[in-house]
Amino acid sequence: MELSARATAFRIYLPRYRKPEAPSGGPTTQSEDGRTLPPELRGTETVLLVEDEEMVRNLARDILRQAGHTVLEARHGTEAIRICEQYGAPIHLIVTDVIMPEMGGIELIRRIRTLRPQVKFLYISGYTDDALIRQGVRTEEVSYLPKPFTRNDLIIKVREILDR
Repeated sequence: MELSARATAFRIYLPRYRKPEAPSGGPTTQSEDGRTLPPELRGTETVLLVEDEEMVRNLARDILRQAGHTVLEARHGTEAIRICEQYGAPIHLIVTDVIMPEMGGIELIRRIRTLRPQVKFLYISGYTDDALIRQGVRTEEVSYLPKPFTRNDLIIKVREILDR
């Protein structure tokens, strides 16, 4: 059996990338990855981010900073309480995981409300909202964002809570 060698050549033509122009509704701010963020979603508030998983914490921190927020970080509830006691300026929002070692997010919020009663909060969790229900919290009564979330999910939810 004799085999003959044949080759096939393909040419693929792709359009050249052009940077999108800003919409005429006003200036937008570009994040490090080139995505634009409308001014109404940007903020200057201080957010305390409490998350025990380093990768999730780093991602959320970067998203919030790109949106203009000052971000304080804690790995668990005990560290978050210490930050609330020592940080001299206002903390506008606490974004906390529900299930963490040492102290979960629900107990954390209960304790922080005695230190900073005006603070707003957002629960995030990779578990279903059943985790909140088992802890005695009705999900329709709290701000909750399930993991995994997108960049826009987090930015929009944070802005929504801060603007209330």
